[in-house]
Amino acid sequence: MNFRIRKDSAIWTSISKSTIPLLSALISADSLKFLKKIGGKQYYLGGYDEINDLFNLDFNYLLLQDVLSGTPIMFDYEGKYKSKIENGMYLLSSDKSKKIEKLLKKGKGNRKHSLFYRCWIEPSNFKCAKVEINFLSDSSELRGQLF
Repeated sequence: MNFRIRKDSAIWTSISKSTIPLLSALISADSLKFLKKIGGKQYYLGGYDEINDLFNLDFNYLLLQDVLSGTPIMFDYEGKYKSKIENGMYLLSSDKSKKIEKLLKKGKGNRKHSLFYRCWIEPSNFKCAKVEINFLSDSSELRGQLF
């Protein structure tokens, strides 16, 4: 897989196996363009709404850009975070770890604590290694291990 990213503009990718091209894609902030090159050429031109409806997702360009570039997913740059070192990585969290664990066990949230955000950052390259987002309103979570 080869990726080229122009921040906040476009992502171009080419996927091949043993030098045989399989798929090319151009992804921009408002459109998706895919070209399947093996087994008969097929293409897709459309937007995010069709993909989100088909797979019941809330997928957008910025989320994909964050995942591919290793930046923290859904990070609020205006928010205040607690920081500490955990397992040799920097941990940024919306609250103290003990408080998060306590409220997650209760399974209750309030206006101030409707979600918890935790991001582990690799100190060697300052890229996001892992993200956990807990939504207390419906007891769901989003967890991603990036490498």
